[in-house]
Amino acid sequence: MLVAFECVVEHGDGLAPAIRGDEDFCEVVERVALKLRGIRLLAEGDRLTSKPFGFIVLAAVEQALRIVQIGLSRFFFLAHHVVQLGQAHLHAEVLGFDFEQAVRDALDALPPELRDAMSNVDIVVDEDAPPDSSILGLYQGIPLTRRGSGYGGVLPDKITIYRRPIERVAGRSPERLREEIHHVVLHEIAHHFGISDERLIELGKY
Repeated sequence: MLVAFECVVEHGDGLAPAIRGDEDFCEVVERVALKLRGIRLLAEGDRLTSKPFGFIVLAAVEQALRIVQIGLSRFFFLAHHVVQLGQAHLHAEVLGFDFEQAVRDALDALPPELRDAMSNVDIVVDEDAPPDSSILGLYQGIPLTRRGSGYGGVLPDKITIYRRPIERVAGRSPERLREEIHHVVLHEIAHHFGISDERLIELGKY
């Protein structure tokens, strides 16, 4: 284990090497701190636009910058994962991938007769799935097959497509993202038409 906390001090809005300590180690810490501060700026920008990512990463960065007082091993473990998370987000921004447009494209790719048959349903994009859930999409409402003569005066069905879970599954490839979005959209629309998960499995379309 390299030098303990002598090499690092809390300084202003980040970390800076102290006068004493191992110089090479201090340079490593400073480089990590610079990355963390850069990610913090990105997260602050997201927070201003009310993106959940900004709040989550900003809190993680602040924790990483404080945790050096507790133990360097924990600091580097957390810093490593926060940097990875931030770089993945930056990569997505550089790609300029339009998630909402990909959802619209998936809808436009439906056969016209299928689109025309859809009724009283909203399709929305949400950032993340409910807590303790790993679902990629969710259908809520009354399927077309269960709507009788008394159907009316009810809220629209709702299909929610979850951005972050799909990005975690599909990775950074735009093509892979489009494929996964298309699959999830079709899956949830199938529920709108009254097709259950069990039937989708039988059809090999789950």
